[in-house]
Amino acid sequence: MRALLFGVGLALYCGGCGYAMRQQIESQLNADLAQCNQLHPDPYRRPIKPRIQCINEAQLKARTGDPNIDLWTAMAAEYVVFAEMYDAGKMTRGQYTLAESKAMSEYTSRALQRQNSMVANAAIIQADGALAQAWAANRPVTCSRIGNTATCY
Repeated sequence: MRALLFGVGLALYCGGCGYAMRQQIESQLNADLAQCNQLHPDPYRRPIKPRIQCINEAQLKARTGDPNIDLWTAMAAEYVVFAEMYDAGKMTRGQYTLAESKAMSEYTSRALQRQNSMVANAAIIQADGALAQAWAANRPVTCSRIGNTATCY
């Protein structure tokens, strides 16, 4: 009983650590983003590339352990390209905003696709396991006897 209570207490304690760690990461992210906004207060004042790079670096630090870090990194790189085009005058403010929105939408869509795919795969694996158990429980058993020993399969 004491071991059970200790295990439950440890689980609650460690769960709280995860929550506290997440809060600390979010707090650091907010501080880093505030610093970016302080250094670059106008999001559309050229050059915007330094602002985008600052925000990307802050976000990257906060994404430790993110299973979609590859998707996020691709989106962040697109943001830098859009910023370079905007800074060079090859994009209007509206085009820049639209490009950022499309990149975010694509990231979100791909992340959800990945999540749904993982859920579907887990369901298939679970169904396969149940099918294998049912087959194993109902399959015919064959035994062969040699002397005093019987081997069944």
